[in-house]
Amino acid sequence: MKVLIFSLLIAVVACSEINPTCFTAGLTDGSCDWYKDCLQVAYDCPATGYNAYPLGYGYFYCSKFMTNISLYPPQAQEWIENTLVCLKVALKEPFYDKAALGDDISCATLTNEAFSSHPECYVQSGFCQLWTEQSLEDRVKTAWALHDTYDLSTFMNVRSVKQVVETLENCVENGVDRDLIDPIIHILEGDSE
Repeated sequence: MKVLIFSLLIAVVACSEINPTCFTAGLTDGSCDWYKDCLQVAYDCPATGYNAYPLGYGYFYCSKFMTNISLYPPQAQEWIENTLVCLKVALKEPFYDKAALGDDISCATLTNEAFSSHPECYVQSGFCQLWTEQSLEDRVKTAWALHDTYDLSTFMNVRSVKQVVETLENCVENGVDRDLIDPIIHILEGDSE
């Protein structure tokens, strides 16, 4: 039965523009090309805008993190590498459904699923420990590197703020002092307290 399913998958992939490595190595290696060569090919999302996840967010930020990785201390570099794999693996099912099965999954649905995976991937990959286990010098270095990597204008929408707040709340649950996190959450949520 497994052979039949695998054969069908290969036949479907052979008839499409999707490279078979998109289902395997492309998900688990450190390359950012999976977003443009696999996810974008399957979804054909706009290159920019609110629902442009494959190129406008996934590939864009993966590439920025990899370009800037030397700005980060070793523990933060490990977090980046683990997060980049986690984010791609989190999209394996919607990618497979679209690319191999031809399911009608919109760019908006893909983008929402992708953003929903971010907090879990960040925390699972060690984001919270960057603020509890690194030296003060490395925490400062990490904060500046994040500042240099992110385009803050991408955080000016509800979806992005929600993802940051959820990540920070998860960090509190994982031992980060709430007194460090609450002021950030209040600012992001627009509270003046």
